[in-house]
Amino acid sequence: MDFGALPNVDGVDFTLPPDPAGNASLLQGQPQQLLAPYLGLPILADSGYQGRLYPKGVKPRDQLRLYSQRFNTLEFNTTHYGIPKPETVDHWRESVPDTFRFCPKVPQVISHTHNLATSHTDRDRFLQVITRLGPTLGPLFIQFPPHFGPDRLSELLAFLEEWPQEVALTVELRDPDWFLPEAEAWATLMAALVDWKIGLVITDVAARRDVLHMALSTPYTLVRFNGYGLHPSDYERTQAWVMRLNSWAQQGMHSFYFFQHQHHPPNSLDMVTYMAREWNAGHPSQLTEPRLQNPGAQQSLF
Repeated sequence: MDFGALPNVDGVDFTLPPDPAGNASLLQGQPQQLLAPYLGLPILADSGYQGRLYPKGVKPRDQLRLYSQRFNTLEFNTTHYGIPKPETVDHWRESVPDTFRFCPKVPQVISHTHNLATSHTDRDRFLQVITRLGPTLGPLFIQFPPHFGPDRLSELLAFLEEWPQEVALTVELRDPDWFLPEAEAWATLMAALVDWKIGLVITDVAARRDVLHMALSTPYTLVRFNGYGLHPSDYERTQAWVMRLNSWAQQGMHSFYFFQHQHHPPNSLDMVTYMAREWNAGHPSQLTEPRLQNPGAQQSLF
């Protein structure tokens, strides 16, 4: 997540902050509909998935199809490194059911440019290709560089105002100056995001508790959760998130996208399974448990 790491998390206060004042009014103003919960991984492939998520020796081309039988969403970082070819996007679309949702990261050629006003050509080219995902396209998310600060607010607002509203977008900010108590830019940005129906990524990571802002600008949220090797706090924090998401659902939230990050990716498999069970124990909108394979057991292509 590029937020730095801590050698030990035993002293970190992982308490979720209270909701900002605007959350309740935003959610309660939404039309009633059944919550759509999405839970998945930040990466599609890792050697540690072999024999647990995928059968041993699975071909890379088959991984997405098999992944979508276990999960209903994917934090799709692949697109951060370049605009994909149309035929590649078509393969992604054909590999998953209509109920699946991709959450692709906006390419860095757009998010990391020195001036967002110069990125329109790349933006349009990316959108033309990525919308080939059709109903499986969830909210895109744009992660700005660590030093993209409030001094670029006007540039950011101009970029977001021109973003096509038919393509859902969430914004991840990392510069600490956005989150200072006296930061007026945050309030200005929040008002614009609500008006334009653009979301905010919420990041839960030990080294930077300021990015755990808990603010909602849309009736959905995208949460990037960074755990610490199945430390006991990982489970306690996940329980707290289940409670908070359930509270938001009761107030009118339409959907959430929750991604479990771990330094050792196979640990994410354990945390996603745990979260699905915790959620399913108390909410009518069920998450599918991954049904992981037994390490070392004889595998088949399901």
